[in-house]
Amino acid sequence: MTTRTGGQHTPTFSSDRPVPLRGEVWLANLDKERPVIILTRNPMGRYLNALLAVPVTRTIRGGRNEVPLGSDDGLRYECVANLDQLTLVRLDEFEHRLGAVRRRTLDALCDALAFTVACQTGAR
Repeated sequence: MTTRTGGQHTPTFSSDRPVPLRGEVWLANLDKERPVIILTRNPMGRYLNALLAVPVTRTIRGGRNEVPLGSDDGLRYECVANLDQLTLVRLDEFEHRLGAVRRRTLDALCDALAFTVACQTGAR
């Protein structure tokens, strides 16, 4: 990958560890250990120092900013991804991969993100 100035961009993630990919669920050290879903597009996990991720919580309020999750999404309990809590997670805060969300869940996360940041779908 090249930089804006034409130089080569060096991967920042250790080659002996797997690279977090979009749609994967990882355990991360945030305020406490908690699962997060990676939203950063592929293959940027190799080149960035931090990835955009949404924390998973058992606190369910039922808002449009939340996406329901469960065992089909690599989690052992009913919970939600709350897009109001969208955060950058440094690469050294990722512990290990737990699984990956379904395509339908990833689409719902994109819709909830558009709602959360007040972007109209399809608007340019």
